[in-house]
Amino acid sequence: MDANFLNEKDHNLLIIDDEVDITKALVRQFRRKYNVFASTDATDALKIMEREKIQVVLSDQRMPGMTGVDFFAQIKDKYPDALKLILTGYSDIEAVIGAINEGQVFRYVKKPWNPDELESIIREAFEKYELITNNRKLMSSLQEANQNLEAKVKARTLELEKVNSRLSELNIEKNRYIGMVAHDLRNPIGVAGSFSDILIDDFDTIPKETQLEYLGHINASCDFSLNLIRDFLDVSKLRQVYSI
Repeated sequence: MDANFLNEKDHNLLIIDDEVDITKALVRQFRRKYNVFASTDATDALKIMEREKIQVVLSDQRMPGMTGVDFFAQIKDKYPDALKLILTGYSDIEAVIGAINEGQVFRYVKKPWNPDELESIIREAFEKYELITNNRKLMSSLQEANQNLEAKVKARTLELEKVNSRLSELNIEKNRYIGMVAHDLRNPIGVAGSFSDILIDDFDTIPKETQLEYLGHINASCDFSLNLIRDFLDVSKLRQVYSI
């Protein structure tokens, strides 16, 4: 038997039991709240798992051909997020507990079950499924955000490395330029100083024409030095020299 009952909720429940009456009873109990898929055959239930997005599976333990635990073992790797619930009698408790310990079964329900208790367990299973899938989405989003952040940091680091490299080049160029200016200033200042020393020491003995000549050299040296300093301090020229 393969029955399909749909409602507005996106919660898909698969019920597997080889006893038709039990399957029908379970379908009636849950079809108002969930999309219920039901089967009396485990092999057919595997086809339903392939066809539909099943979040919770409720299976009987004792079924011909394949037990509930065996069924869950088959779907464990392919549908790891599906929450697996099993109906079992006392005689199968040890096998079911072993399956729980191996992570194949989320909860077990002993026969005969209490309808209210079973409804609570089913609801808990769907909540657990949503928690698992939401956490996975969150982790995926965080991982993507981290990757984007790492890419941005890497790009910014490369950009800063380029800027630092350019600044180092500019610093070398600046030092070279300052050295050139200092060298160019030393010469005219030295010339002006030499002529001024001569005038101070021998002013009275130096002919007036020579005095004027020396003063002309001093004046020219001062003009040269002042023009050089103005160029050095010219903001527009400095920006042109140090532009990145």
